[in-house]
Amino acid sequence: MSPSQSSLAAKARRITLQMGETRFVTTRETLVTESIFFASLLSGRWDNSLPDGSYFIDAYPTLFEHILRYLRRGVLPIFYDINKGHDHALYLALLEEARYFQIARLQGWPENKQYLHAQAVKCSVEEVEGTRYRSKTLPTDTRVEHYPRWEARKVYVYPGGTSCHRDNPKSAA
Repeated sequence: MSPSQSSLAAKARRITLQMGETRFVTTRETLVTESIFFASLLSGRWDNSLPDGSYFIDAYPTLFEHILRYLRRGVLPIFYDINKGHDHALYLALLEEARYFQIARLQGWPENKQYLHAQAVKCSVEEVEGTRYRSKTLPTDTRVEHYPRWEARKVYVYPGGTSCHRDNPKSAA
């Protein structure tokens, strides 16, 4: 195949999608591998392309960016902010778009709330003057509140340097 023929073949595989004012350029293979919608749209059974060869899709371009990233690399989107937590409304919107484009694995991601297990928050507490240490890994949708408690203990220090606790001078070793 000559260089000009391979260039034409590459152009023939490229697909331009128009969503609102946003254009996406990708390949046919990327779109049809997991999406029944795109497999049907690009099957050639219908002449549904625009005069410039692109396809108009009535969908949200901001969500389609995540869908296209998934179709290209298999990366499932995580809509998480450390201060706000998971954006459940965005996951619901993604679910509807995944249903529309008929992408089974991407649909299962928000539908089964698998994103809750994709990352975790590790909390640990250490007592400054004590030996207690606690560590626990929690799902990202868990709200953790800490309430420090202060207490005073009388500690007797004997001239020999030993100490005892809890108002009991006889407990010195």
